[in-house]
Amino acid sequence: MFDSYYEIEQHGRRSFGNVSLKEFHQFKLDGENYLFNAATMTPYRISEPVARLVEKVAAPLGGGLITGQAMEELKKLDLVAGIDPQPSRNGASEPAADPAKPADSAPKVRYAVENIVLFVAQKCNMACVYCYGQGGEYGDKGMMNADTAFKAVDWLMENSGDIESVHIGFFGGEPLMNFPLIEKVVRYARKEAEERGKKVTFGMTTNASLLSDRRIAFLRKEEINPMVSFDGSPEIQNRQRPFKDGKGSYDKVYVNIQKLKKAFPHVAARATVHGGTDPAEIRAGMELAGLTSFVIQKATRVILDNPPVECVSCPDQDQADERMLSIEKRLARDLLGHIKARNARPENVNSTVGALVWKLISASKGYYFCSVGKTMAAITTAGDIYPCHRFAGQEDMKLGNIGSYRWSGLNDYHRAVVDNLPECKRCWARYACGGGCFYESKASRGDFHLPDRSFCRETKALMETAISIYLQLDEEDKTYFKVSLQRQLEDPCP
Repeated sequence: MFDSYYEIEQHGRRSFGNVSLKEFHQFKLDGENYLFNAATMTPYRISEPVARLVEKVAAPLGGGLITGQAMEELKKLDLVAGIDPQPSRNGASEPAADPAKPADSAPKVRYAVENIVLFVAQKCNMACVYCYGQGGEYGDKGMMNADTAFKAVDWLMENSGDIESVHIGFFGGEPLMNFPLIEKVVRYARKEAEERGKKVTFGMTTNASLLSDRRIAFLRKEEINPMVSFDGSPEIQNRQRPFKDGKGSYDKVYVNIQKLKKAFPHVAARATVHGGTDPAEIRAGMELAGLTSFVIQKATRVILDNPPVECVSCPDQDQADERMLSIEKRLARDLLGHIKARNARPENVNSTVGALVWKLISASKGYYFCSVGKTMAAITTAGDIYPCHRFAGQEDMKLGNIGSYRWSGLNDYHRAVVDNLPECKRCWARYACGGGCFYESKASRGDFHLPDRSFCRETKALMETAISIYLQLDEEDKTYFKVSLQRQLEDPCP
């Protein structure tokens, strides 16, 4: 590779000019200087003189000549442009090539779907105040019939190509309102998968209010992993997730969660922060219910009825963001202590910072936030196909119908690798988030290619916190974290 810098020697001393730097982020936190090499996902704690050196060389007019010693300091950080990249911590050369990046060099393989979300019910028995699906109806109220469900299973099998394992998630509304169909789909899908030499797994997102002993036994027998939507404390659950008749749902759901835990000890759950809700109160309620594997996320904007409008001056949203950041940073401090004490439990790592620390330990890059539109699709009661369940009912996002649409070739979702997104491709934290959720992006900016700015601010702040924690871990700490906690952090998008 042609060097971008030149070297001169005067009076026995080497100096370097025209030195440019690779992509990096430098910051100060709690009095310490840090530098993050974005290309290799490698963080460093640096001295004040090195911090000033980097600032000097990165200045718009350049740093002029620098000494040989200064050049060596920059090379230790793998920052000098024009030098072939060093192997990353996971053994690969950086920057790593992604199969779908850039758009004009797609691999000569067939892209296939491996995960469908089946809207068995576009109807719900709750009236959640923040529902982004029009009360679970998604613009097309009703129940899926067996004919459509079986055709959806056939569509998955036919469009999964050579993939050996496929997944079906039952969704709504509230999917348990159509439990007889779920039983039929499981039987049919297992038969079809066996005939095609595939394995099929199942999941379900449920509000847990319609669970019974028989239904829980069925979920356990068929290994249908449930994700429970639950907002923690009695007051918050009853306010945010009442039944259609206005009655609170906490007591019913709490009892059913306890039953469910006997069959699924580490049942996953998702809680939602809405309005002035305190995320700390939600977390305390989740732990009181015995839930150890859960995420807490801000309410999703509703765009089925309203066009996306970016919030420019939003005190309420800013306050909610600050509350989320505050609790995440507290959890980060707790996480470090539990790792050092070797007594971390799942509830200690259920945080964004925990997931980011894991990314740094594994040196893994997130080119996408999730599999939306690439290997994942959602199918409504009418058999319409959307890139994910959140987009259901939005006509401009519909891909087609199971009767005619074929899942093959490179599409816009494959091309939307984070390095190709216009506002993400130069962001130092892009591989930490993969560009963010496409639904949240569209809801915030009107275009799924443009990230939600509040999400960006939060990700960058938490990534800096994660970097400071990572650099306080020794190799034994990292091994403990990796072996004991990896499974808790694998999926950012429940």
